[in-house]
Amino acid sequence: MIKKVLKTELVKRVLFLGAILLIITLVSFLNKETLKEQEAYEYLLKNGDLSPEQAIGIVANIRQQSNFDTSVHEGEFPSTGLMCWTMAREEQLSQFAEAKGEEVTDFYLQLDFILEELKTSSEYANFQLVNFNGYTVEDWNEVQSPEEAALAFAYLYVRPGHLNETTLRDLAAELSAEVPHFSKGSQVL
Repeated sequence: MIKKVLKTELVKRVLFLGAILLIITLVSFLNKETLKEQEAYEYLLKNGDLSPEQAIGIVANIRQQSNFDTSVHEGEFPSTGLMCWTMAREEQLSQFAEAKGEEVTDFYLQLDFILEELKTSSEYANFQLVNFNGYTVEDWNEVQSPEEAALAFAYLYVRPGHLNETTLRDLAAELSAEVPHFSKGSQVL
């Protein structure tokens, strides 16, 4: 009888500890995603000529495109990185990484590549902010909200085959609400 009670107590404790570990793992996973969003936002602001709205718009697109996974993605067309670059852009990302002596999967290298593609003087500028689907470069330059920036960036830079505008707007709004918390205690850069 005592052995049975001890076994039951042991099982209860193991289940309790397992539940705690699961909660810790989930919280850690969610915090890691927020940290990547924060790192990307702050890095883009510091290293690019971007407004906070534009930086949030880019981060929302990264989240929707790759959820901050810098590795290769499989799909209809193999794609690479934060923006799921394909074909010529994927090749240019590889050349950019090689020229910098960095791994193509490096998070900051890929953020730098986004910023490089946005420069009009860049050798990669043929992929930057091309007028598309009713959006113009002026729309990007004059955005007033993170939601506008997310859509303009999606259509001008990402140029997806299919875009869920509602989801992208919601991501930008969510990120915008988090921005005041990003800068507090950041050790990025």
